[in-house]
Amino acid sequence: MDVKNMLLGMILLIGLSALVINLGESKEITPQIKYVYVNVTSDPQVIVHETNVTVEKVVYIDREIIKEVNITKVNFTKPTKWELKDLVMDSHVSGKAYDNETYDCTEYSNELVRYLKDKGVFSCTTEINFQDGKGHMGVMVELEDGRLMYVEPQDAELLESKYLNIGDDYCEKFDWNCDWEDEIVKISSCYEVKLKSTTHP
Repeated sequence: MDVKNMLLGMILLIGLSALVINLGESKEITPQIKYVYVNVTSDPQVIVHETNVTVEKVVYIDREIIKEVNITKVNFTKPTKWELKDLVMDSHVSGKAYDNETYDCTEYSNELVRYLKDKGVFSCTTEINFQDGKGHMGVMVELEDGRLMYVEPQDAELLESKYLNIGDDYCEKFDWNCDWEDEIVKISSCYEVKLKSTTHP
């Protein structure tokens, strides 16, 4: 091979190498939104956007962004009913003392949600409204078989969502002795919303 052809070959090789490097540098991962979880039971509202790249928590008050926080991405798993029961018991949330001012149903629920998140299980708070205007908070979890399981954090009881409906007496479901009108008129979670219709007795 003469010197001219050798130089030409080297130039072509260098050019191809530069092209490969440039292509590699210009390739970017395009974030694809997988799902969006919304907690609409608190103020400020928290919306978590998860993509294939990052997880961002955006806090809103009156629809204005006031805080953006990057949080560690968690690969959530869906438990069986008995795995969920074990997790709820292991959290020891139900053993906490109730205090109307500092640790009510909202705190029970939020602490359990945080615990389950740390264990790799996604859950969300669930708002229960009663006929007399009072409200309550629990937790909803999707099981591996697709069923929704409602958790009463104060006594670590589980109840499949389809058995918790508008018109039910909440306290009767959990063997509570209540001194309020406990007929359910609304159930709202990140998974579903059940409302009392105008035709509901």
